[in-house]
Amino acid sequence: MNKNVMITGANGDIGRASARRFAREGWNVCLCGHRESSLYSLKEFAEELSESYGIRALAICGDVSVKRDCEAMVAAALEHAGTLDALVNNAGTIAYSLMIRTRQEDYKRVQSCNQEGVFYMMQAAGQIMKKQMGGSIVNVSSIAGIKGCAGATAYAASKGAVNAMTKSAAVELAPYHVRVNAVAPGMIEGGLSDIMGSEQKQRASQSIALKRFGLPQEVAEGIYFLASEAASYITGSILRIDGGLLE
Repeated sequence: MNKNVMITGANGDIGRASARRFAREGWNVCLCGHRESSLYSLKEFAEELSESYGIRALAICGDVSVKRDCEAMVAAALEHAGTLDALVNNAGTIAYSLMIRTRQEDYKRVQSCNQEGVFYMMQAAGQIMKKQMGGSIVNVSSIAGIKGCAGATAYAASKGAVNAMTKSAAVELAPYHVRVNAVAPGMIEGGLSDIMGSEQKQRASQSIALKRFGLPQEVAEGIYFLASEAASYITGSILRIDGGLLE
């Protein structure tokens, strides 16, 4: 029987790479997007995955910062698949600003999506997995949540919270055979790094031991590993996927 995974932020580079990685292994996927305007492209992606890998794929829309939306999305995924074996909390946003200049509305927007969204999704999915007596949650954090990020304090704070929630939820859900882990990507091609010019990227890569930015597919490999039975004795861990980003 195929397993079932739910991925938030599925229209992003890491989200799509993760969906493809799960589908390649025969998992059914539920792709969650934020905007109604992007639902069409998400449905097209779902159809592509179904045709390419012979799995079932569902595309739905909801705002992870709204608790009732999270509950509705989890309910829709469960109704579509029958079980929820894994949740990937990938939805996220950022606000670039010096701490003393960060507007209150930008700070709250980042926390609502990155921190509260992960909390609400873990709440909704955790209840289902608890009843099932099994499941895996993988949160997409960031290296910024470990070492900070000058110019994006609100983002770093939200990802630090994700790390703390990951460790706490892992302990709470362990008696029900539900594992909770996180990946902490460093500098990854695409997505947020697209605002950087080539020279800026080159300079930034010098602070990485491997001297290059990572690929979304490389993050997806870590996500899939933590969700799979290969990581059956791993919970409460934050897996750095940063190419050896120097402290």
